[in-house]
Amino acid sequence: LDKNLALRVRKSEEDGKWIVSGRGVLHLSVLIETMRREGYELQVGQPQVIFKEIDGVKCEPIEELTINVPEEYASKMIDMVTRRKGEMVKMESAGERVNLEFDMPSRGIIG
Repeated sequence: LDKNLALRVRKSEEDGKWIVSGRGVLHLSVLIETMRREGYELQVGQPQVIFKEIDGVKCEPIEELTINVPEEYASKMIDMVTRRKGEMVKMESAGERVNLEFDMPSRGIIG
């Protein structure tokens, strides 16, 4: 924790489990793999998005998602992302490829 300032660890009062908060799934995956290599045995639960209340409104983190795909896969990618609550911001053709930009809730990326 001294070297990883973006990491937060606390013990749950309800069930005594350790709750680890980080900068995303990749950040937590690196932590888990490092601990396993050091000989720790872990039971890891499903990652959860942390919601925050701002001025009485429950808010969630929104990610900027950029996808670059061949033209023939663009509609499939748009469908996949919009099913996970992503909103298309921009679509640009670049030769035979398409750049798609979305705003998407973090929970849609985590699954």
